[in-house]
Amino acid sequence: MICLSIICSFMSELISNCGTCTVLLPVFAVLAEDLNLNPLLFMIPTTIASNYAFMLPVGTPANAMVYEHGRLTIMEMVVPGLLAKVITMVVTVVVTYVLGDPIFGMFQEADWLSAITTTGDANATLVPLQP
Repeated sequence: MICLSIICSFMSELISNCGTCTVLLPVFAVLAEDLNLNPLLFMIPTTIASNYAFMLPVGTPANAMVYEHGRLTIMEMVVPGLLAKVITMVVTVVVTYVLGDPIFGMFQEADWLSAITTTGDANATLVPLQP
């Protein structure tokens, strides 16, 4: 989970937050299903981490405005941005482990996941068939 969130966070420095989530979330959902884990364990921290574009002007429009009007260099943005990114990643991981299970049941197997793994078909319907 930590590595996936870090990948997403650094990817959001170069492309938009929505683009990052659009590319990575389906991959992480399938990865979680293959590992027989609840996909929320990977998807919620990844979605949160996609908003941590603090280092480069292309990360968010706010960064571009600060870079242009504040007359900052890239390095003047990277150093505090990296510090903010590390702090927020640590907070995200801690909050995910502390609140993830009581709120979302992240560390329990999802009921629908067992239905998929027993049939072996990810496109199988979860509605029981009537005889």
